[in-house]
Formats: sequence, C-alpha cells, structure tokens
Amino acid sequence: MKPTGLTAIALLAAVFWAPTSRAVEPKEACIAASTDGQTFRAERRLLEARHKMLECTQPSCPEIVQAFCSRWLVEIEDQLPSLVVHVVDPSGAELSDAQLTIDGNRAKLDGRPVPMDPGTHQVFAETSTGERLSSEVSLAPGEKAKLVVLRVLRPIVSATDLAPATASSTTAYTTPDRTPYRTPYRTDERPPSRGVPPGAWILGGTAVVAFGTAAYLIYDAYHKLDVLKGPPPAGCAPKCTDAQTAPGRADVLAADVATVIGVAALGSAVAWALLARVDSPVATRAAHFGVSPLAGGAFALLRVDR
Repeated sequence: MKPTGLTAIALLAAVFWAPTSRAVEPKEACIAASTDGQTFRAERRLLEARHKMLECTQPSCPEIVQAFCSRWLVEIEDQLPSLVVHVVDPSGAELSDAQLTIDGNRAKLDGRPVPMDPGTHQVFAETSTGERLSSEVSLAPGEKAKLVVLRVLRPIVSATDLAPATASSTTAYTTPDRTPYRTPYRTDERPPSRGVPPGAWILGGTAVVAFGTAAYLIYDAYHKLDVLKGPPPAGCAPKCTDAQTAPGRADVLAADVATVIGVAALGSAVAWALLARVDSPVATRAAHFGVSPLAGGAFALLRVDR
C-alpha cells in the first residue's frame, strides 16, 4: 500500500533525516514544505497549500518528495475554486478602468479567473466616476470561474458631460413635454353617450330565459297537481299526502326562484344600460350581479362600482 498524506511525509522524514550533515538541509526544507502544504490543505487554506507544494516539486528536492508533492499539487489545483469579476454599466458594457479589490487585496479586472480559498469573500470595485460596487461571494471547493457581475445602476456621467455647453456644442438632454393634460371635452359639456354594453344584453337574455323557465315550471306544477284531483289511482284529493304533492310543490318553488332571478336580471340590465349612457372619461363603472337561493325564494344583489 502506497503511503499518503502525513504518513508519507513521516516516512520521507525518516528516510532523509540526518541532522549532523549540512548536505541534507535542502531535503529537510522540501519535507517541511510538503508537511506544511498538507497542513494548509486540511485547513482549507488552498492557496498557501499550493505554494508549499510548488516548493517541494523543485528539482533540488529528492525525487520521491517531488513525486508526492506533484500528485498533491494536482489534487489541490482541482479543489481550488476561482471567480471571474465583471464590472458593467447600466447597458451591460464592460468598465475595464474600474479598480477591483478582493478581500482588500488589489486584483486585475481582465476577465481571467482569480483563484481563491473556499469560503466567503468580499468583492469591491470603484469606477472612474466614483461609483462604488460590492458583493459578498461564497465559493465551494472545486467551484471554478464563478461569475460575479457588479452592475452600475445609474447612468455614468463623465466630467465632459457635466461641462457647460458652448454655442457649437449640442446637448444630450431633451426638455420634457410640459403640455398640460386636456380632457377630450369641456368640463361644462355632457360627456358623449355610449351604447348599451354587452353585459346588459347578457343580463337581459338571462331574464328572458328565467321568465321562460318560470312559466314552464308553473305549467308543469299545475298539471301535476291537477292530476291529483282526478279519479283513483292517480287522484287522491282531498286527502293527498305530502309525498304525493311534493313534485308539484317543488315546481312551484323552482318557478318562484326563476321569477326572482328574471326580475333581478332584468332590473340589473336596465340599470346597467342607463348608467352606461353617460359615463366618466376617467373612471370606469363595473356592475356585479349575484343571486343566492333562500328558503322559499332567492336573494339577488346588484352592485355598481363607480
């Protein structure tokens, strides 16, 4: 089984340790670098760990130390996260002249990935016009080239744009239209009339259907009750039970409900049509119609929002 980690470092130290000889000092430095690199790696200080592994991969180190450190260096590079920072204006154009710092350290704003340790980092940028942008970024091990976009929300105005305009220059600003709002008709005139809205026609049709249904139910109810007045076995008058008269009474009750619905729908249609004849040019009226059944009849409600 091949030694790994601190176990391998201990074996290397046992092989090359010779405190009485000055010739082995470079070997001791290589072993110390590999030990420190593994310690930093365990503490997730990957940038320092990578630096140490680069030290112990130098040609001056023993070949076995170089082999271990080279393998560990590849593993650390795989775990080392990075981020890419872009500073843009409100239109999305790059602002390459902005000053970038990450965790207080100056960084280049060249679009290349910046290696960082895993964890939370503070990204700060300042544009040439003094706009300050910041973001808190969290990096996980192995998260490569995480995109961070710092966007200026307000339009950037340079000193040239703020300079007074001369007679030969043109301005980029336009004067807003100050024309006062005018109503489509004079306030002392009556607004134009409108036609009957579609909703009123629908309510009118509902009223016609309800009246027709009520008429049919009344006819059917009288027919059923009239049969009970005939000779047996269908006839039972004047000693008919509630069960025998229930179908006729149910038709009468349903006819009452249909009649109420018809009256309410017709009244709502007429009211809606009258309200729509003259309307405000700004506010819009809406009519709401509803019917709720009650014992022995129904309850209808018309509400008009002004």
